[in-house]
Amino acid sequence: MINLLIIITLTGCYAIYSTSQNIFLPQNTHVEIWMQNNRNLSKIIGSINLMVSLFIAISLFGQTSGVLIWFLITMILLSLLIVLVPTNKLTKIDVIFIFAICLILEYLL
Repeated sequence: MINLLIIITLTGCYAIYSTSQNIFLPQNTHVEIWMQNNRNLSKIIGSINLMVSLFIAISLFGQTSGVLIWFLITMILLSLLIVLVPTNKLTKIDVIFIFAICLILEYLL
């Protein structure tokens, strides 16, 4: 369930990050091009993803600790996005592989 929280938060942060006019995305895929062409809709989708992840965090951890954990996860993911996306050090396949390993470890342990 925590991996689901992180994935939803990551997609929301990435949707909002991709709509910025000040960034340069060297590797444009169809999703990134669509997000840049439809900025308002992408911001709405990103905001909805962030709100859903906040509600999941509150339901998992309680009101105060859920909000604090959500802020922590959001800050970490935004920091990683700002640092790693422009350098192309982390591809989408790497992200899927990392989350698959974390999901397996979450359910095995």
